[in-house]
Amino acid sequence: ALLIGSAEGESLGSFGADKVLQVDGDSQNVALVTRALQQAADKVSPAIVLGSASPVGLDAFARLSVRLDAGLGSEISELSLVDGSLVATRSQFSGKVFSDVVITSELKLFTIRLGAFGAPQALDAKAEVETFAVSLEDEDSRVQTLEVLQSEVEIVDLTEADRVVSGGRSVKSKENFDSLIRPLAKALGATPGASRAAVDQH
Repeated sequence: ALLIGSAEGESLGSFGADKVLQVDGDSQNVALVTRALQQAADKVSPAIVLGSASPVGLDAFARLSVRLDAGLGSEISELSLVDGSLVATRSQFSGKVFSDVVITSELKLFTIRLGAFGAPQALDAKAEVETFAVSLEDEDSRVQTLEVLQSEVEIVDLTEADRVVSGGRSVKSKENFDSLIRPLAKALGATPGASRAAVDQH
């Protein structure tokens, strides 16, 4: 596993990692993340690299695909072996279509859609942690994180919510949505959502 930042690397052993390469730096800096992934791949020569389909992950893996001349399956929700080949599944058009992705390059890159896989059962194990120094190049300094603003909203994000109360076009107005859907969602410990038609209308 590759860990960027100061989090506890040994704890990743409880989720299956035997060894953790830990990089000191800002995990939101796309240039650093890309360079760290590139140099880690050069070091360990993996067959498959998995990452989160977060904004930083999507950006970094697209860059990594070009630098390593490796195929990329983006925002996948499932992985399986079919006749000895690794097949990824990704949804398109708001989940109306599912496509299978087969990468033919020797190195295969995948970003995983948030929430697609549940957390594995924790093991009583610790990972070996190796400090991994990344050599940055001049072009990597073009992007700098000046400030990180955290949302003050306490509602669980839709991508991570277990329960969603959704309102559609029949709610008819923002005022009705605020007086009907939001209180109901709060009472149920859910996240309020809306149909595309309702969002586009308001």
